[in-house]
Amino acid sequence: MFESGEHFYYYCRKVLAERIESDKENVNLNKEVFIKLYEAEKLFPEKIREVKAHMPTYIIAMLVRNFRVDINGDPAQKLNSMARYIFSLYLSIIDPESKKRDISIIVNENYDEQQRARRTEFYSQKIEKEFISKKAAEILFNLDRVPGIYLLYDDEGQLLYIGKSITLGERILTSKHERGATRFSYAITKTKADASIYEPYYIAKLKPLLNVEHVTNDETTLTLPELEIAEIRSFSGKEKEEEYVKAGVG
Repeated sequence: MFESGEHFYYYCRKVLAERIESDKENVNLNKEVFIKLYEAEKLFPEKIREVKAHMPTYIIAMLVRNFRVDINGDPAQKLNSMARYIFSLYLSIIDPESKKRDISIIVNENYDEQQRARRTEFYSQKIEKEFISKKAAEILFNLDRVPGIYLLYDDEGQLLYIGKSITLGERILTSKHERGATRFSYAITKTKADASIYEPYYIAKLKPLLNVEHVTNDETTLTLPELEIAEIRSFSGKEKEEEYVKAGVG
């Protein structure tokens, strides 16, 4: 996934900046720690696999993609602390005598269980605190670890924005607030690479109102196999009032 330790570091900085809506130059991650995590993975992959643990870059990438923007304090320092802690756990795998082993948070089944619980809580809060229908929340929950592109619309059906993500569900909700969208659609891709190809293709072809990159004043002449784009859904469930949910309503 990552070509080098620096690639891993810059990826984490960029994604965290997007999550907290800040310029990436203002995100002060500890570059040395992120590079060491990458190097540990490349030098000792077999030892990590022996204990059925995820690779460290995967763990950190998941953490930064799902970073909770409401955490108090400096987000970069929080992530630095997480990275240092996870690095220490991996040292205990590589060199069991380095410290007492405590790797429960990085073993596959435990980590996945924690992530599912976090995702369930996230979408439950969205239903309770925002005008989001149960049906929309269910759709987005099932897309949360799925790659693809998403399309956002206003009440009149005007296409506002096209983006891509490897965690479509949560990204659609985040982008909803950023673009003031009331409706959404999506198309699932087989890989992240496919999503990276189709995003600029559909932006150039459909010319969404709020996209800046990849929008031109001419038409596309290349044709890719069309993705199966889901029907447009309302976040609020206005099409079916019985699905309308808000805290204390319905």
